[in-house]
Amino acid sequence: MSSSSSSSAEWKLVVTSVVTVVVSAASYWVALRWPLHEGGRELKAAERTLSRRLEAMDRICLLPYSVAIAASAAWSSWEPAFAADPRVRWYASSPLMLWCLSLYVSKTAFDSVVQIATWRRADRKRAEILAHHLVSVVAIGYGLLVSRQCYFWGALAAVTEGTTVFLNNVMATKLFAGERTPKQKAFVAANGVLLWLSYLLCRLALLPFWLYRFAADLRSFDVSDVSLFQLTFYPLSVLAILLLSCYWFFLITRGVVKALRGAGGATAPARGGGNNIKKKTEKSKKVS
Repeated sequence: MSSSSSSSAEWKLVVTSVVTVVVSAASYWVALRWPLHEGGRELKAAERTLSRRLEAMDRICLLPYSVAIAASAAWSSWEPAFAADPRVRWYASSPLMLWCLSLYVSKTAFDSVVQIATWRRADRKRAEILAHHLVSVVAIGYGLLVSRQCYFWGALAAVTEGTTVFLNNVMATKLFAGERTPKQKAFVAANGVLLWLSYLLCRLALLPFWLYRFAADLRSFDVSDVSLFQLTFYPLSVLAILLLSCYWFFLITRGVVKALRGAGGATAPARGGGNNIKKKTEKSKKVS
Protein backbone atom coordinates (compact mmCIF):
# COMPACT_ATOMS: atom_id res chain seq x y z
CA MET A 1 0.00 0.00 0.00
CA SER A 2 1.56 3.28 -1.05
CA SER A 3 0.59 6.85 -1.87
CA SER A 4 3.64 7.23 -4.13
CA SER A 5 2.77 4.26 -6.36
CA SER A 6 0.85 6.66 -8.61
CA SER A 7 4.15 7.43 -10.38
CA SER A 8 3.82 4.07 -12.13
CA ALA A 9 0.30 4.76 -13.41
CA GLU A 10 1.49 6.09 -16.77
CA TRP A 11 3.50 3.05 -17.81
CA LYS A 12 0.80 0.70 -16.52
CA LEU A 13 -1.70 2.52 -18.73
CA VAL A 14 0.69 2.27 -21.69
CA VAL A 15 1.14 -1.47 -21.13
CA THR A 16 -2.60 -2.15 -20.77
CA SER A 17 -3.33 -0.01 -23.84
CA VAL A 18 -0.86 -1.97 -25.97
CA VAL A 19 -2.27 -5.25 -24.64
CA THR A 20 -5.81 -4.07 -25.40
CA VAL A 21 -4.93 -3.22 -29.00
CA VAL A 22 -3.14 -6.56 -29.52
CA VAL A 23 -5.92 -8.62 -27.94
CA SER A 24 -8.55 -6.69 -29.91
CA ALA A 25 -6.69 -7.29 -33.18
CA ALA A 26 -6.42 -11.02 -32.44
CA SER A 27 -10.10 -11.13 -31.48
CA TYR A 28 -11.05 -9.39 -34.72
CA TRP A 29 -9.04 -11.96 -36.68
CA VAL A 30 -11.03 -14.71 -34.98
CA ALA A 31 -14.30 -12.82 -35.57
CA LEU A 32 -13.59 -12.74 -39.31
CA ARG A 33 -13.58 -16.54 -39.38
CA TRP A 34 -16.37 -17.28 -36.91
CA PRO A 35 -19.96 -17.69 -38.14
CA LEU A 36 -22.32 -15.08 -36.68
CA HIS A 37 -26.01 -15.37 -35.88
CA GLU A 38 -28.99 -13.13 -35.39
CA GLY A 39 -32.43 -14.20 -34.31
CA GLY A 40 -31.33 -17.84 -34.27
CA ARG A 41 -30.17 -17.95 -37.91
CA GLU A 42 -26.67 -17.84 -39.31
CA LEU A 43 -25.85 -14.62 -41.14
CA LYS A 44 -24.79 -14.76 -44.76
CA ALA A 45 -21.42 -13.36 -45.80
CA ALA A 46 -22.99 -10.13 -47.07
CA GLU A 47 -24.72 -9.61 -43.72
CA ARG A 48 -21.51 -9.87 -41.70
CA THR A 49 -20.84 -6.15 -41.76
CA LEU A 50 -17.95 -4.32 -40.12
CA SER A 51 -20.21 -3.32 -37.24
CA ARG A 52 -21.17 -6.94 -36.57
CA ARG A 53 -17.55 -8.08 -36.77
CA LEU A 54 -16.52 -5.39 -34.30
CA GLU A 55 -19.29 -6.51 -31.97
CA ALA A 56 -17.98 -10.07 -32.24
CA MET A 57 -14.48 -8.78 -31.50
CA ASP A 58 -15.76 -7.04 -28.37
CA ARG A 59 -17.58 -10.18 -27.19
CA ILE A 60 -14.39 -12.22 -27.49
CA CYS A 61 -12.30 -9.56 -25.71
CA LEU A 62 -14.77 -9.24 -22.85
CA LEU A 63 -14.50 -12.93 -21.98
CA PRO A 64 -11.18 -12.38 -20.12
CA TYR A 65 -11.38 -8.61 -19.62
CA SER A 66 -14.65 -8.45 -17.69
CA VAL A 67 -13.51 -11.17 -15.28
CA ALA A 68 -10.08 -9.58 -14.78
CA ILE A 69 -11.42 -6.08 -14.15
CA ALA A 70 -14.26 -7.12 -11.85
CA ALA A 71 -12.09 -9.50 -9.81
CA SER A 72 -9.16 -7.08 -9.39
CA ALA A 73 -11.50 -4.18 -8.57
CA ALA A 74 -13.31 -6.16 -5.89
CA TRP A 75 -10.11 -7.60 -4.41
CA SER A 76 -8.21 -4.32 -4.26
CA SER A 77 -11.05 -2.06 -3.08
CA TRP A 78 -12.04 -4.39 -0.25
CA GLU A 79 -8.58 -4.56 1.32
CA PRO A 80 -8.83 -3.88 5.09
CA ALA A 81 -6.60 -0.80 4.91
CA PHE A 82 -9.07 1.02 2.66
CA ALA A 83 -11.98 0.20 4.94
CA ALA A 84 -10.18 1.33 8.09
CA ASP A 85 -8.47 4.58 7.13
CA PRO A 86 -10.10 7.44 5.14
CA ARG A 87 -6.68 8.84 4.25
CA VAL A 88 -5.89 5.58 2.51
CA ARG A 89 -9.23 5.70 0.67
CA TRP A 90 -8.58 9.17 -0.71
CA TYR A 91 -4.84 9.29 -1.30
CA ALA A 92 -3.35 5.78 -1.44
CA SER A 93 -3.41 2.95 -3.94
CA SER A 94 -2.01 -0.53 -4.45
CA PRO A 95 -0.27 -2.11 -7.46
CA LEU A 96 -3.30 -4.31 -8.16
CA MET A 97 -5.62 -1.32 -7.97
CA LEU A 98 -3.50 0.64 -10.47
CA TRP A 99 -3.43 -2.31 -12.86
CA CYS A 100 -7.20 -2.66 -12.53
CA LEU A 101 -7.89 1.02 -13.23
CA SER A 102 -5.39 1.12 -16.10
CA LEU A 103 -6.95 -1.94 -17.70
CA TYR A 104 -10.44 -0.50 -17.28
CA VAL A 105 -9.54 2.88 -18.78
CA SER A 106 -7.65 1.41 -21.75
CA LYS A 107 -10.39 -1.08 -22.62
CA THR A 108 -13.28 1.37 -22.14
CA ALA A 109 -11.51 4.13 -24.07
CA PHE A 110 -10.78 1.71 -26.93
CA ASP A 111 -14.43 0.62 -27.01
CA SER A 112 -15.58 4.25 -27.06
CA VAL A 113 -13.33 5.06 -30.03
CA VAL A 114 -14.64 2.04 -31.94
CA GLN A 115 -18.26 2.94 -31.20
CA ILE A 116 -17.78 6.54 -32.34
CA ALA A 117 -15.89 5.47 -35.50
CA THR A 118 -18.62 3.01 -36.53
CA TRP A 119 -21.59 5.21 -35.64
CA ARG A 120 -24.01 5.14 -38.58
CA ARG A 121 -27.51 5.90 -37.28
CA ALA A 122 -29.42 6.98 -34.22
CA ASP A 123 -29.34 4.23 -31.59
CA ARG A 124 -30.53 5.09 -28.08
CA LYS A 125 -29.15 1.94 -26.46
CA ARG A 126 -25.75 2.49 -28.06
CA ALA A 127 -25.82 6.15 -27.01
CA GLU A 128 -26.53 5.15 -23.39
CA ILE A 129 -23.61 2.73 -23.33
CA LEU A 130 -21.28 5.23 -25.00
CA ALA A 131 -22.24 7.95 -22.50
CA HIS A 132 -21.63 5.50 -19.65
CA HIS A 133 -18.19 4.64 -21.07
CA LEU A 134 -17.13 8.25 -21.64
CA VAL A 135 -18.17 9.33 -18.14
CA SER A 136 -16.28 6.40 -16.62
CA VAL A 137 -13.12 7.07 -18.65
CA VAL A 138 -13.10 10.78 -17.71
CA ALA A 139 -13.71 10.12 -14.01
CA ILE A 140 -11.26 7.26 -13.49
CA GLY A 141 -8.71 8.58 -15.99
CA TYR A 142 -8.61 11.95 -14.23
CA GLY A 143 -7.79 10.36 -10.90
CA LEU A 144 -5.29 8.00 -12.49
CA LEU A 145 -3.30 10.55 -14.52
CA VAL A 146 -4.14 14.08 -13.34
CA SER A 147 -5.02 14.33 -9.64
CA ARG A 148 -3.26 11.07 -8.68
CA GLN A 149 -5.71 10.38 -5.89
CA CYS A 150 -9.17 8.88 -5.31
CA TYR A 151 -8.06 5.53 -6.74
CA PHE A 152 -10.23 3.67 -4.25
CA TRP A 153 -13.41 5.36 -5.47
CA GLY A 154 -12.62 4.40 -9.04
CA ALA A 155 -11.87 0.79 -8.13
CA LEU A 156 -15.02 0.47 -6.02
CA ALA A 157 -17.10 1.77 -8.92
CA ALA A 158 -15.34 -0.65 -11.31
CA VAL A 159 -16.78 -3.58 -9.34
CA THR A 160 -19.92 -2.95 -11.41
CA GLU A 161 -18.09 -4.72 -14.25
CA GLY A 162 -19.08 -7.94 -12.53
CA THR A 163 -22.42 -7.67 -14.32
CA THR A 164 -20.64 -7.61 -17.70
CA VAL A 165 -19.43 -11.19 -17.22
CA PHE A 166 -22.92 -12.66 -17.40
CA LEU A 167 -24.27 -10.16 -19.92
CA ASN A 168 -21.43 -11.03 -22.26
CA ASN A 169 -22.12 -14.76 -21.84
CA VAL A 170 -25.71 -14.18 -22.95
CA MET A 171 -24.83 -11.96 -25.90
CA ALA A 172 -21.90 -14.11 -27.04
CA THR A 173 -24.04 -17.26 -27.04
CA LYS A 174 -26.67 -15.58 -29.18
CA LEU A 175 -24.09 -14.09 -31.55
CA PHE A 176 -21.81 -17.10 -32.04
CA ALA A 177 -24.12 -20.08 -31.45
CA GLY A 178 -27.56 -18.69 -32.27
CA GLU A 179 -29.21 -19.91 -29.03
CA ARG A 180 -30.86 -22.70 -31.00
CA THR A 181 -30.41 -25.85 -28.92
CA PRO A 182 -32.04 -26.62 -25.55
CA LYS A 183 -28.62 -26.52 -23.85
CA GLN A 184 -27.88 -23.09 -25.32
CA LYS A 185 -31.28 -21.79 -24.24
CA ALA A 186 -30.70 -23.16 -20.73
CA PHE A 187 -27.22 -21.57 -20.64
CA VAL A 188 -28.66 -18.21 -21.67
CA ALA A 189 -31.43 -18.50 -19.08
CA ALA A 190 -28.95 -19.40 -16.30
CA ASN A 191 -26.69 -16.47 -17.16
CA GLY A 192 -29.73 -14.22 -17.35
CA VAL A 193 -30.58 -15.12 -13.77
CA LEU A 194 -26.97 -14.58 -12.70
CA LEU A 195 -26.98 -11.24 -14.53
CA TRP A 196 -30.11 -10.25 -12.64
CA LEU A 197 -28.56 -11.23 -9.30
CA SER A 198 -25.27 -9.52 -10.12
CA TYR A 199 -27.15 -6.31 -10.95
CA LEU A 200 -28.75 -6.39 -7.53
CA LEU A 201 -25.38 -6.85 -5.82
CA CYS A 202 -22.88 -5.03 -8.05
CA ARG A 203 -25.03 -2.05 -9.03
CA LEU A 204 -28.29 -1.53 -7.14
CA ALA A 205 -26.64 -2.31 -3.79
CA LEU A 206 -23.05 -1.27 -4.47
CA LEU A 207 -23.63 2.17 -6.01
CA PRO A 208 -25.82 3.47 -3.14
CA PHE A 209 -23.14 2.18 -0.74
CA TRP A 210 -20.53 4.06 -2.83
CA LEU A 211 -22.54 7.28 -2.48
CA TYR A 212 -23.08 6.72 1.26
CA ARG A 213 -19.39 6.03 1.92
CA PHE A 214 -18.35 9.05 -0.15
CA ALA A 215 -20.78 11.37 1.66
CA ALA A 216 -19.76 10.00 5.06
CA ASP A 217 -16.10 10.77 4.36
CA LEU A 218 -16.96 14.29 3.24
CA ARG A 219 -18.60 14.91 6.63
CA SER A 220 -15.87 13.37 8.78
CA PHE A 221 -12.61 13.81 6.87
CA ASP A 222 -10.70 16.81 5.56
CA VAL A 223 -10.74 16.58 1.75
CA SER A 224 -9.52 20.10 1.07
CA ASP A 225 -6.66 18.69 -1.02
CA VAL A 226 -9.09 16.96 -3.39
CA SER A 227 -10.09 18.83 -6.52
CA LEU A 228 -13.58 20.30 -6.79
CA PHE A 229 -13.99 18.40 -10.05
CA GLN A 230 -13.63 15.05 -8.30
CA LEU A 231 -15.75 16.07 -5.33
CA THR A 232 -18.65 16.90 -7.65
CA PHE A 233 -18.19 14.89 -10.86
CA TYR A 234 -17.53 11.58 -9.09
CA PRO A 235 -20.79 11.38 -7.08
CA LEU A 236 -22.83 12.88 -9.93
CA SER A 237 -21.48 10.31 -12.40
CA VAL A 238 -22.12 7.44 -9.98
CA LEU A 239 -25.65 8.73 -9.40
CA ALA A 240 -26.24 8.90 -13.16
CA ILE A 241 -24.94 5.35 -13.61
CA LEU A 242 -27.17 4.18 -10.75
CA LEU A 243 -30.26 5.68 -12.40
CA LEU A 244 -29.27 4.18 -15.74
CA SER A 245 -28.69 0.82 -14.04
CA CYS A 246 -32.19 0.92 -12.55
CA TYR A 247 -33.61 1.32 -16.05
CA TRP A 248 -31.40 -1.46 -17.41
CA PHE A 249 -32.43 -3.67 -14.48
CA PHE A 250 -36.05 -3.31 -15.56
CA LEU A 251 -35.13 -4.42 -19.09
CA ILE A 252 -33.03 -7.31 -17.76
CA THR A 253 -35.87 -8.50 -15.53
CA ARG A 254 -38.18 -8.58 -18.52
CA GLY A 255 -35.57 -10.45 -20.57
CA VAL A 256 -34.91 -13.00 -17.81
CA VAL A 257 -38.61 -13.81 -17.56
CA LYS A 258 -38.73 -14.33 -21.32
CA ALA A 259 -35.58 -16.50 -21.31
CA LEU A 260 -36.82 -18.66 -18.44
CA ARG A 261 -40.08 -19.27 -20.24
CA GLY A 262 -38.16 -20.21 -23.39
CA ALA A 263 -35.81 -22.53 -21.50
CA GLY A 264 -38.72 -24.15 -19.71
CA GLY A 265 -40.44 -24.91 -22.99
CA ALA A 266 -37.32 -26.07 -24.79
CA THR A 267 -37.85 -29.71 -23.90
CA ALA A 268 -41.61 -29.64 -24.40
CA PRO A 269 -43.16 -30.59 -27.74
CA ALA A 270 -43.82 -27.81 -30.18
CA ARG A 271 -47.25 -26.26 -30.16
CA GLY A 272 -49.66 -28.62 -31.87
CA GLY A 273 -47.09 -31.43 -31.87
CA GLY A 274 -49.29 -33.77 -29.84
CA ASN A 275 -52.26 -33.24 -32.14
CA ASN A 276 -50.13 -33.88 -35.22
CA ILE A 277 -48.86 -37.16 -33.78
CA LYS A 278 -52.40 -38.20 -32.92
CA LYS A 279 -53.65 -37.42 -36.42
CA LYS A 280 -50.79 -39.36 -38.05
CA THR A 281 -51.52 -42.37 -35.82
CA GLU A 282 -55.21 -42.34 -36.71
CA LYS A 283 -54.35 -42.00 -40.40
CA SER A 284 -52.02 -44.98 -40.26
CA LYS A 285 -54.70 -47.10 -38.61
CA LYS A 286 -57.19 -46.25 -41.39
CA VAL A 287 -54.65 -47.21 -44.05
CA SER A 288 -53.92 -50.52 -42.39
